[in-house]
Amino acid sequence: MIKTAVEKDYMTLLLPEDYRYLGTSVLGNGSGKARRILNLKVHENKESDGGNQGQFDSPESALSGFIMKQGWKEKTIGFMTAASMKSYRKSVKSRNEFSVEVHLTSGLSNARASGDPADCSELFIDAHSSFPPGTINMIIIVNLNLSFQAALELLMISSAAKASVLFSNGIKSVKTGRPAVGTGTDSTVILFPENNDWDLIFAGTHTIPGELTALAVEESLASSINFYK
Repeated sequence: MIKTAVEKDYMTLLLPEDYRYLGTSVLGNGSGKARRILNLKVHENKESDGGNQGQFDSPESALSGFIMKQGWKEKTIGFMTAASMKSYRKSVKSRNEFSVEVHLTSGLSNARASGDPADCSELFIDAHSSFPPGTINMIIIVNLNLSFQAALELLMISSAAKASVLFSNGIKSVKTGRPAVGTGTDSTVILFPENNDWDLIFAGTHTIPGELTALAVEESLASSINFYK
């Protein structure tokens, strides 16, 4: 059973055991194993308190510090967002032996189209780089073990489903006015157990996992976007 807690400044999920993961969480290095997921709300503007941006911890340090303060001992991956936790939505889909649940928060003030001009002029950015607020953070959890290619397929499908919802809702890039496919700081991670009798090798759009994952993303994100209307 997955335990969910949504507070004013964060939401967290606690898995029944360590799950493997793949994705773009701020804290987590892209892949590994984790039992807890943290989505932490931060100020929209780092300089809004009159401080110097360089005085702030890196996102990784801020997340690690929050985890330590909470006393959580589990291996944790972390996201950051300026979006309200009131935008949190969850969707669960299942069929046959497969089930998927999507947990997300959304902010749209940083909407971007694919190919929009870059916001930074340097090729490499450091931990203190600041970008406009507005983030869609998606956490996808499935009940079966995934091959590496299946996990990648579901990540691609979730991105396409996100773009479809934004297009359907008329969300435009705040920079160019073109149809948005996400925001400039989106993060998505997929988690799955590794000890069971099922090992999904393929999970494309022709498959039940691909269909249900897309539907769960679309349902939760559409509902989350409605929070802002």
